[in-house]
Amino acid sequence: GRVISIPVYGLARDEAAFAVLLAAFLRRLDLPVLLHGPLDSSEGPSAASLLRELGALPSACLADASRELRDHGLAFVPTA
Repeated sequence: GRVISIPVYGLARDEAAFAVLLAAFLRRLDLPVLLHGPLDSSEGPSAASLLRELGALPSACLADASRELRDHGLAFVPTA
């Protein structure tokens, strides 16, 4: 199926949490979700840190992201 892509760049303070909650909701509907963006945020917790708390670690490469999507339906790809 198609993957839902959620960019998490330049989010305001609470928007990172909203993006992660949206991803979790979509996963409950069995939709695969790929989030992409920076590891850190100057506006509070980053999406990456919130995902880490939920057990979803950043993918080291696109092959890892593809494997995470296939196996778990959720992947985070950090960008520079």
